[in-house]
Amino acid sequence: MIEKPQTQAIGNAESGSNVSQVGALPLTDGWRGFARRNRNPIGALLMFFAFWAILLVIGRGVFFRPEAYTSLFTMMPITILMATAVVFTTTSGAIDLSYVSTMGLGAWGFAVLAKNLDNPWLGLLLAIILGVLVGLLNSTLVLKFRLTPLIATLGVNFFIRGLVNILSNAKSIPLPDIEVTSFFQVCCSTTIGSIPNQMWWALLFAGITWALYSKHTFGKHIHIIGDNEESAREMGISISRTKAFAYIYTAVAASIAGALIVCILRTFWPDTGAGLLLPILTAVFVGGNPLIGGLGTVIGALIGSFTVTFIETGIIAAGFTDVYTGFVYGIVLIISLLGFRTSKR
Repeated sequence: MIEKPQTQAIGNAESGSNVSQVGALPLTDGWRGFARRNRNPIGALLMFFAFWAILLVIGRGVFFRPEAYTSLFTMMPITILMATAVVFTTTSGAIDLSYVSTMGLGAWGFAVLAKNLDNPWLGLLLAIILGVLVGLLNSTLVLKFRLTPLIATLGVNFFIRGLVNILSNAKSIPLPDIEVTSFFQVCCSTTIGSIPNQMWWALLFAGITWALYSKHTFGKHIHIIGDNEESAREMGISISRTKAFAYIYTAVAASIAGALIVCILRTFWPDTGAGLLLPILTAVFVGGNPLIGGLGTVIGALIGSFTVTFIETGIIAAGFTDVYTGFVYGIVLIISLLGFRTSKR
């Protein structure tokens, strides 16, 4: 007779509702429950604010200038696109290292059609198709041929990068006329509050990713599979289909990011995306996404993207050279991981 009311109260507390029958306790439990369930993104947010405060002090006034944030928001969407999408694969208990080369492949497909057909929209469509193909390749190697995700996607990473160099003959593709296209005006020009359009699109993508991850059946299946694959199989969840979609989603995000880089820089480079593996993974981990199945947070990855993007600019603003970037990445990552580990005790 006691267990049922207790269970109901716990359920109400976890949903954050206020139940008058038990007084103020459920409200307190609701806030505590909310903080407990979201401790990783909350921790990531506190880390960001702490880091931002440090930059305001040592940045010699750079971070008090609005134009500094316009510059930051120009390339930050790339990290946001990738960090939020990668959460799907990490939550499923796997990792995808091929996305940096997929960015290059998507950039090449976008640039070729934007240059030869003078149609960036078709270029974006080709980039997305190429992303789907890479996702299918990754999922086939991992799910059908049972290769370890780390090794399989690393191999695909080298394969795709070599393919991009072959297809482009290792040469750049300049797009000086892209600024007059509707694609550039919609996706890459400055608009509301001097914030680049690509930042708004990246936030929209992050919102869609959060909805899929947190509210859709697909996200629930990803969590169950990552937590216990055998239980997921017994529940009738299609493990192959769900994991394949996770790989495809990450690859499509990478190809779109590649197209966006070309749009921003007005030039395709064969090594597009090559230097982004460490920053993106750092954003994912700083955001409170451990490399174990069943756990993850898209909001945390979004916050981690802000932290990581601020690092390089902050280093330069403080008077250091960019050789310190990796060093600071390591410090921020270690502090974040220690903080998340401590909060779970």
